Amino acid sequence: MAVNDINIFDTPQGVGSILPPQIDAPGPLASYFTRPMVPSPASRRRDTLKGIAQFVPFLGGEIAKYDNDKLGMALSSLDALGPAGTAAKGAVLVGKQAAKKGLGSLDQPKDMMFVHNTSEEAIKSFDQMGGIPSPSLAVQPADVPLKGFGQIQLIAKPKNFDPAVDPRNAVYSADAYTPRAPKKIRLAKDDAGARFMQDYKEEVAELVQMNNVFEGTLERVAGHMDNLKKPTSPRTTEIADDDIDRFFTMTSAPQKKYMREKGLQSIDSQKKFTTWLNAEFDKYFKQEGVLLEGNDALDFATTVKPYNLDNATNNMIRDTQRGGENISSEGYGANQLRALMTKKMTDLSDIKGQRYRIEDNPAYGPMEELEGGLENILLRESKRADDGAAIYNIAMEDSDNLINQIGINLSDGDTIEDAVQYAYNYFNVTPTTNLIDSTADLFKKNAMSPTEYLEAKPMRSVGFEEFAGAIVPPKTSQQVIDILENRGLKVIKNDPETDFMKTKARQKFKDQMFSIAPIAGAGGITALSLSDNVDEDDKGLGSIPPRQ
Repeated sequence: MAVNDINIFDTPQGVGSILPPQIDAPGPLASYFTRPMVPSPASRRRDTLKGIAQFVPFLGGEIAKYDNDKLGMALSSLDALGPAGTAAKGAVLVGKQAAKKGLGSLDQPKDMMFVHNTSEEAIKSFDQMGGIPSPSLAVQPADVPLKGFGQIQLIAKPKNFDPAVDPRNAVYSADAYTPRAPKKIRLAKDDAGARFMQDYKEEVAELVQMNNVFEGTLERVAGHMDNLKKPTSPRTTEIADDDIDRFFTMTSAPQKKYMREKGLQSIDSQKKFTTWLNAEFDKYFKQEGVLLEGNDALDFATTVKPYNLDNATNNMIRDTQRGGENISSEGYGANQLRALMTKKMTDLSDIKGQRYRIEDNPAYGPMEELEGGLENILLRESKRADDGAAIYNIAMEDSDNLINQIGINLSDGDTIEDAVQYAYNYFNVTPTTNLIDSTADLFKKNAMSPTEYLEAKPMRSVGFEEFAGAIVPPKTSQQVIDILENRGLKVIKNDPETDFMKTKARQKFKDQMFSIAPIAGAGGITALSLSDNVDEDDKGLGSIPPRQ
């Protein structure tokens, strides 16, 4: 498809509201939006199909091809992305790929799934709480592996996570870096610090002599424990908790103490040592966990709440969602910038329309493309802008800082165009419209780059009953298997040696895969619907009432 001479980003605002007689300077846009005063049968058929095209990904492209409409073909790249939005308008790269699929895309396989990777300890915690607080789920084809986040994979029932069914079911066009579950903090017992110093003085002294730990480690960890009797700040509490964890999991002090107590020369059994280590924690910390909320800068504003399902969920959903997970202090990478510009999907057909963007290990270098593209834009603009010298200086010395500033502005809620303008202003440059648009287009293209999965983020707690089953490693504890089965999930053990990241085992859950339903025949046009394990009297989305 030849669209090299068309810039889809220059579409006038509100063009859809302009009536043909009001167009003062007819051109390509005028021909696209103008229809015959007395439509022919052929044009009526095309107009009917164009009305359908807003609901059927890729159909608009085929209609445009039929009309030999270059602009329509260019704009058709946005069909799969739903209503035009900030990120959707940047889909030049993937739009060409989408257009190539044409009407055949209506026959996409029933292979999309919602999956959630987790761990044994998390399963135990969810069982105690009675659900999962605002979990992140990957949405991807069944043959694309989900790496990381835990060895247990929960297979979701798609209708429970459809945005059209419940508006709280947010689904983003890539990993949106949404907030993770708040950390459960165990408060220290009254005698924790003093008892720890007495228990570990011998082991720590030996490690100090060996230069394996810093001098003062014993006092520092004991001080953390004393601070955890009555926490004052979420941030300082997190630092203390992490430092204590590192002492017990990354130094050899606990192993030395275990072997000294047991009269051993080496760890005899990892399982026995783990049991002993858990008991060590119980000596210094209270059993129940708490949730801390407050402003790090205002110690007195910190509150301690029970760590339960409602409190954890409310903590997560009140926070900024896109980019809510902590961004690296080193600045914004390409994936983080994409997260800030992700588009929210509207329904399962909208999600399905993103299928072609999902790849296992996408073979591209987004940050290099972003940096190189920006440098080219700056060098080109420096030759013709009044602020040419300042722009050239940014290209040579400050392009990384410019990218980071754009990221900061996006995280503050600015549109990409405003984020770009304010970033240039920050560097004492008054950008031209062309410079703003060119830079914004570059970030839009990055926002629609290939991804390994879309992110579903229900803004609510999720019950075990919303999952059909679990794929677990062969050595999963019987306790966890019992929890899953008692909660009504089908448990499948997979062989990690032959089943790469559980993709083969997913075929055991074909009834939880979804696709776009076909268009109805002579009886009329039907809405796109869900194909999953619905009851006989539950034929699709139209029969599922939205939750109030």
